[in-house]
Amino acid sequence: MSLGSAWSVSLSGLSAAADQLALVSRNVSRAGDANSVRKMGEQVTTTDGLVRLARVSRAGDPALLEGSLIANARASQENAVAQSLDQLQSTVLDPTLDASPAAHIADLEAKLRLLANSPSDRAAAAQTVLAAKDLTTALNATSDTILKVRSGADQAIAETVDSINTSLASLETVNQEILSALPSADVTDQLDRRDAILKDLSSQIGIRIVARGGNDISVYTDGGVVLFETVARDVTFSRSTTLWPGSQGASVMIDGVEVTGDNAVMPLRSGRIAGLLQVRDAIAPAFQMQADEIARGLIEAFADIDRSASGKPDIPGLFTWSGNTVLPAGVQVAGLAARITVNAGIDPAQGGDLRYLRDGGASAPADPDYSANPSQLSGFSARILELIDGLAAARPFDGRAQLDQSASLKEFASQSAGWLEELRQSTDQRFEVNATVRDRANESLLSATGINLDQEMSDLLRFERSYQAASRLIATVDQMIRTILETAGAA
Repeated sequence: MSLGSAWSVSLSGLSAAADQLALVSRNVSRAGDANSVRKMGEQVTTTDGLVRLARVSRAGDPALLEGSLIANARASQENAVAQSLDQLQSTVLDPTLDASPAAHIADLEAKLRLLANSPSDRAAAAQTVLAAKDLTTALNATSDTILKVRSGADQAIAETVDSINTSLASLETVNQEILSALPSADVTDQLDRRDAILKDLSSQIGIRIVARGGNDISVYTDGGVVLFETVARDVTFSRSTTLWPGSQGASVMIDGVEVTGDNAVMPLRSGRIAGLLQVRDAIAPAFQMQADEIARGLIEAFADIDRSASGKPDIPGLFTWSGNTVLPAGVQVAGLAARITVNAGIDPAQGGDLRYLRDGGASAPADPDYSANPSQLSGFSARILELIDGLAAARPFDGRAQLDQSASLKEFASQSAGWLEELRQSTDQRFEVNATVRDRANESLLSATGINLDQEMSDLLRFERSYQAASRLIATVDQMIRTILETAGAA
């Protein structure tokens, strides 16, 4: 090998070692960043012995990345459901705290029993009416909380859709940068940015990644709808101003295709948006129906009947609502829990008379057929005992409420509280499991592709030695050239 060739080889080795050291420095500066993948330089030796850095690659693992995205979407879904259930749980709490409808029904029954022992005791009657008002207040508050949770979920869906569109726009930009780069260009930082966008996107909506040639990718929802392919697809959603009981929220659309709701052929299966839709369209409406059925049962159980058996309809007794009728079993009124009140004809605070609680007929004081105590006997307790029996009697409930279709009011209200608590606990458990899976998947991905400082320090020493060796070779060649020149000059 000539001295000129040795000089060229030494310089190429020095340059390659410097490039490798720069990569190590780049990796070290980003250690601890979960979105930074380890960069590696690939060296090649040409036919004339020169060394150069051919390309920079990443320690990527598509399988582990896909597993991380799936786990992230599932954990985000369960977390969204769990947060909403925590809000709903405030309406039932522990029945022993006297805050739930079930606890208020038990308290009303206890007050009725005391009144039955002394039907003429106005203080006992007033306490009974107060217990009834507490019960209606609890049902009103439950319905109001459900309304807030549904409307909040709907608003959160709109915000999530905006976030998805922002992520997709960023994905389109960075993907175009990758595709437009020269084959020899270092696009590893852009690939890191693209993976970070995909991770953020997966927390909002379940996605699947399909690799294409030239570092290109396509992104599909976990239901199979194209979300990104060269360009971002448009995700749209019309937020509802207020989701009243019984009303339906809008569907999420991708390129005009419904991906939520009954008409969705390829529905979303995971991600925060799927959890919010589950709350808005399934969990909250079911809980609303349970509260409405409790309200309907109360109006029915405390209704005044025609004592003359002439076929007159039942009329509201202690409990009534804005419709001022007694609803037959099986007839649903969406939002009845928000509209139930204590009959003004019985409530002294509204100008009513407490004796109608004992005698009946508050909604038709001029019609003697609805009075259970036409003689107005002060010790009359039969009507009060009827009310107590009505609370304990089995009655039909709508099966869509997801509870027993035949139960007493006390049992149904307790089942409703138990249903919500069981759902909350099971959701918390699923979230814990999915969060653990997500964390393990992220750890595995980081272990396989992340930056390990020990490895970087080892590479640093190796490339420093290569740099020193190339420097010594250059110094040796330089000295040999000097010697030759000095010898030639002396001659």
